[in-house]
Amino acid sequence: MEKRIFAEDKYMWLPVRKDGNPVKLEWYVGSTKIMEMDVPLTEGKPDYWAVFDVSPWENQWMTVRDVGENCEINGEYCRITNEEKLPSCPKGERPKLHYAPETGWINDPNGLIYLNGVWKIYHQYNPYGCKWGNMHWGATETKDFIHWKETSVALSPDETGVMFSGCGLLAESDGEMWKKGDILFYYTAAGGMNKWSGEQQYTQRLAVSSDDGYHLEKKDVVILPTEATENRDPKVFWHEESQAYVMPLYIDGNIYHIYRSQDGIHWEKTQELTEDGMWECPDLFKIRDEKTGETMWVFWSAQGYYYLGTFDGYHFEKKSQMMKAYAMPENPEEEGRAYAAQTFSNTRGRVIQMAWIHMPDRGRCWNGQLSLPVELELSSGEQGKRMVVKPARELESLRKNETYRKIQRAENYCLYEGEEKPVEILIEGKMLKTGKTVLSVLGNPLTIDWEKCEVSFPDRKIIFCRQEQFSIRIYADVEVLEVFVLDGSYYLLNENKERSLKGDVKIETDSSDIWNVYIYELESVKKIPCI
Repeated sequence: MEKRIFAEDKYMWLPVRKDGNPVKLEWYVGSTKIMEMDVPLTEGKPDYWAVFDVSPWENQWMTVRDVGENCEINGEYCRITNEEKLPSCPKGERPKLHYAPETGWINDPNGLIYLNGVWKIYHQYNPYGCKWGNMHWGATETKDFIHWKETSVALSPDETGVMFSGCGLLAESDGEMWKKGDILFYYTAAGGMNKWSGEQQYTQRLAVSSDDGYHLEKKDVVILPTEATENRDPKVFWHEESQAYVMPLYIDGNIYHIYRSQDGIHWEKTQELTEDGMWECPDLFKIRDEKTGETMWVFWSAQGYYYLGTFDGYHFEKKSQMMKAYAMPENPEEEGRAYAAQTFSNTRGRVIQMAWIHMPDRGRCWNGQLSLPVELELSSGEQGKRMVVKPARELESLRKNETYRKIQRAENYCLYEGEEKPVEILIEGKMLKTGKTVLSVLGNPLTIDWEKCEVSFPDRKIIFCRQEQFSIRIYADVEVLEVFVLDGSYYLLNENKERSLKGDVKIETDSSDIWNVYIYELESVKKIPCI
C-alpha cells in the first residue's frame, strides 16, 4: 500500500499509539529512497504525533509505502499530514530537573561538546516510538541547564545502517574533508539493523558540521572497517602531547581497541585491552587533583567501571585496580541506573560528563532522560587515588529559595515539606562511629549505617571510607534521586519510587552531634522551541 503526499510544509505528522505494533514505512522522492522507519501508527485518536522533518524535500512529491508483513493498515495513511509547525507537546508527568524528549525514546548521550557558552548534547533517539529502535541522533542544547532547546534530529538512518553512538570534537587544523574549527562527529553506522542496509556490517563513519553543530553532513567514507560483528562507540579526542587524534573503540565482549591517526581519516591500532566486567561506550580522558595539581588518565566503560593510569598517545597503562564511579543495583540489568556516560569535549581543562538514566517504561509519550552534569576530578587520600564525581558548578545557578536547619540533638525532624518543586539537599557534620541515621527523601528511605560505613537505598548501596567530616548532597526530581557522598567521592542514583515531589524531607538520628542542613528549591527546566 502507498500514498503520495506533496511536501508543501516542513513536517510530516504521524499518528502514534504508544502500545501499537510498528508498521515499516519507506519514503521516496521519485525513485530515491530517503527514509525507513518503524512506526506504531493508529487509525484512532493518537496518543501523540511523531514528526518527520521533510524540509530537505519541500515542494516535492513524496511517496510513502508500507513494506512490513501483515500491514493491513487501510486508512492509517490518511492520517499522515503535512504541517507547517510542530505539534503541541503531550501533557502529562515530566521531569522538572532532568532533560527528557518531548516524545519518543532516548538513550546514550553522544557527541557532547561545549562551544561558545553552549552545551551541545546529542543522544540516541527514536522519534517514532517510545521503545528502542529507529536509532537516530537527537540534538538539544542549553546554556544554563534550565533552558533547553526542544529535541530535533541530527543524524538519521540510511543505507549504511542506523545511527549508533559516537562523539564530537573541534578540528584542530584543516583536513581532507573539513576546515579548522569545524566539528567532527565520529559515529557507528550499525549495518544490518535496518532493512535498508541489508547485510552490511557495523562501520565507523564521519559527519562534519561547519555551523556550530546545527547541521551535520555525512561524509562518504569508512573511517574504520568492521573489526568484529558489533564494534561500535568511537570516542575520538585530540592528544596534544603526541599531536594526534586518538580513538578508543568497543570491539566485542570485554575487548577494546585504541587507534591513532595523524589526519583523522586513516587510523592504526596501537593497543588492545581486554577487561573483564567492562562493556561498551569507552572513554579515555585526563583528570586533575585540584589540591596537588597531579593528573592521571582514566579508561572508562558504560557501567561506570574505570581504571586510573597513564597514556602516552599510544598505550594506556593501568596504575590501579578496576574501580566503579557509582553504585549499581544488585541486578545490573535493573532499570533506574546511570549508563553510557560520556565526557564533553572543548571544556578547557574541566572534565564534565553526562549519562543516560535507564528508567522503567511508564506508558507515556516519552521514555528516557539524561543525568545532571557532573565534574570529574582526581582525589588522593588514605585509601589511595580515585576519581570523584561532583555536581557541576553550573547547577548552583538553579538554586532559588534556601532553607537552613541546625540539628543539635537526637530527634526526628521534618526538614522540608514538599511543594512539587525539585530540590537540592545538603547535609554536613561530623562523621559518627556507631548507630544509624535515616533520611526520608520525598518518601524514599536512605540509610546511613555509621558502623558499616554504608549509605544505602533498599536495592543499592555504597561503602565509604571513614574520615572526620561527612557530607551528603541529594538532587531530587520527579523520578530520580542523584546522591553525592563525601563531596563526590561516592555517587549513587536511585529511582524516586513515589514519582512525586509532594513528599517531605525528614531525618531520624540518635546522635546529639551538630548537623547543618541546607535545602534549596531549584528552578524547573524549560523548553525553547526549535526554529
